[in-house]
Parts: sequence; structure tokens; C-alpha cells
Amino acid sequence: MGMAYNAIMGMDFKFAEDCRLIRNTLGLTQQQLAAALGVEYPTISLWENGKMTPSFSSLDRLYSFAYSKGFNLSETKGQFYLEERKGNEIILFHGSDEGIVEPIDLAHSRKKLDFGPGFYCGENYRQSASFALDSPRASFYVLSFENSAAHSSTRFSVDLEWMLAIAFYRGKIDKYADNPLIRKLREKVKKADFIIAPIADNRMFATIDSFLAEDLTDAQTIHALAATDLGMQYVFRQSAVLGDLRILEHLFLSSEEKKHLFSERSLRQQEGEKKAISAKIKYKKDGAYLEEILDAAH
Repeated sequence: MGMAYNAIMGMDFKFAEDCRLIRNTLGLTQQQLAAALGVEYPTISLWENGKMTPSFSSLDRLYSFAYSKGFNLSETKGQFYLEERKGNEIILFHGSDEGIVEPIDLAHSRKKLDFGPGFYCGENYRQSASFALDSPRASFYVLSFENSAAHSSTRFSVDLEWMLAIAFYRGKIDKYADNPLIRKLREKVKKADFIIAPIADNRMFATIDSFLAEDLTDAQTIHALAATDLGMQYVFRQSAVLGDLRILEHLFLSSEEKKHLFSERSLRQQEGEKKAISAKIKYKKDGAYLEEILDAAH
């Protein structure tokens, strides 16, 4: 696969360690694992001793086999890191469809994201991984962030400010860039080294679009969005703060786990849609529409 394969996969997974951990956790001999995976018996020994680099299909077979046996290695390792954190250390997760080339920088960030260009991480491994599922070689990273008083941060919750910030940075309300309320939000985001805010998925974007189209009031929209808690994300917007962000491990997402996460994401979206409909009905007489809110800010 050349450079593209190396950049995406990196072959930086702790494969030898994982192979031993999977085999021992499932109580298998090397010969039994070889038979289960359809490889020659010596291959397992070579893998576990780091003397053979596995192909992508071999990686997928091993991790998918473990997952099919009820051993979610990715989730287990993620939990281990959370349990081992110390002091001000924050454990975060980053889903990737291309892989990360160290040192981490902002050069590869897209512009029209929730808070503009930045390096985006989540507190929840499943949610972070689910954002990369559409890539055939999706993977995710566990990272450590050492927070300190030297860093400035801004926190958002599911409220009007958060909705307007997402709408602006995703290019939905450019025409209101000079509105006092939007200017205040832009300044708030600009001053922050990193932002902590709720994660928004496609269903939530659709609900926000309904607010922008004046189909929903702010109260209806906020209650509809709050009905689905996807966890919080950390958005690193300044290059200086990236020096305190460290990759702990690159974890493989097997095809079996991806199927489960796809199903889980679909179910979550269906549940969110029903909750949103209920919120729209219950709070239909509450709140104000976008134009009313922005006019009042002048």
C-alpha cells in the first residue's frame, strides 16, 4: 500500500501485545488461535514476538475474532487509560479516517466544523470512533491532555450560545457576523486555547437547521437537542496548547466492531428523532425565533 497505507495504518498499533492479550484472555494456545484465524501456527509466534508485520486483513481478522468472542479490546484499553490517569491529566479519544502524523498540528483541520479549524477530541471512545466509521480504514486514538493554569478555555452547554456558535462556524449564518450577539460569541471562542462543548451529530445539525429556518423557537430547539446526550468534546484551537496533548495509543477498529457501532449510531439517531419530536410538541409555545433574538441584541 506504500506511503498511504503507512500513513493511515501507521503499523503503530501495539499488535504484538494485543495478540498475546487476546489469546490469553480467551484462554487459547497459539495453535488454537492460528486455527481460529486460518493462519499457519508459526505465524502467531512471529506476531507475538514482533517479528512479522501483519497485513490489514490479518489485523482485522484478529480484532474481529476477539470482538465476536465478547472481548472488546478497544473499549477495555480505553477504560484502562481512564483508570490510570493522574493529577490534571484528561484522557480523550479521537476518531480518524486518515491517521495522525506527529507532532499534532492544525494544518490538516477543515474550516467549517463546530468551532472552526481545530483538533477535535471526545471524552467518550464510542462516540469519537463513530465519527470515523464511514472510512474503510477507520481507527481511533487515545490521548492524554495535561491541563494547566496557563491554558485558557471556554465551556459551552446545550443552550442558545452553543447553537449560534455551531451555526456560525459551520457557515450557516455568515450574514449575521456583525450582530452584537454573534460578535460576542466569536470573541469568546477566539480567546480560548481550547473549548469544551457538547458533541453534535447529524440529527442535531438538522434540528439546528430548523431553528435557523425559523421553523422552531430557541426553547423548542434546546429541549430537542438536550434530549440526546452525546457527551462532551474538546476542541484545541491554538497550536501552543497542542504541545500538552500526547498520543498514548493508536487502536484498531475491526469490521465487527464497526458493524456494532453503525447499528448503535443508527439506533441513537432514531431515538433522538423521537425525543426531538416530543420536545417540539411540548415546548411549541415557548421561546423566540432567530430573527427576534438577533434583533433584540441590537
